[in-house]
Amino acid sequence: KVSDYLGKYEAYLAGRRFKANTIRSKRRGILYFEESFRRSGKEDPRDTEEKDFIHFAGFLKDKELKAATSNQYLSAVRQFFTWLYKNDLILTPKGDLIPSVKGESRGKAIFTVEEINIFLDFIEDNLRDRVFFELLYSSGLRCSEALNLKWKEINLRTRSLKVEQGKGNRDRYVPFSKSVLFFLKSFRKTSFDGDDESYLFPGLYSGHLTYDCMTNRFTI
Repeated sequence: KVSDYLGKYEAYLAGRRFKANTIRSKRRGILYFEESFRRSGKEDPRDTEEKDFIHFAGFLKDKELKAATSNQYLSAVRQFFTWLYKNDLILTPKGDLIPSVKGESRGKAIFTVEEINIFLDFIEDNLRDRVFFELLYSSGLRCSEALNLKWKEINLRTRSLKVEQGKGNRDRYVPFSKSVLFFLKSFRKTSFDGDDESYLFPGLYSGHLTYDCMTNRFTI
């Protein structure tokens, strides 16, 4: 049954430095799915079909959860089934079968600290994106300021960076967190080409990544 794999999955998440509250949130979503799955008379995750995930989305709706919360749980289940497939615990990929819930548009959203932490921990297998959004959250950078950063402006020893011609057309120095430092060091090992003048987030052919590219990443 689904919960039989939870212990190993939680150990995997802990090994990837997911925060405890994020792991608890993922666990809650997976257990909700198991409850919904059992109502259809099934237990073995290998037997899941698209209709089971659609039924799960309806199950969450019946609980009158916010769309953002429902999507967190659906995303948790999507990632769980991706992990099952990658570890040969199910025979076919299921993640693409899991829907998302659309919420009402009510203007600009303001996220809680817990929601931000959950979002950051949901960024898997993409170190570049994790570094980018960690920087925005930790240092209060604008998207354009982060995209314009060059390696020469990053000081890992003092955990600070220089923003040139940022807000108000002024240069300023801003600190970043230990969490950013951890991911930056890993990112540097795989992405730094030895040129301090190179962008932290280089474009495919030249310059840096575009604003649209990274804002689209936030909505995926």
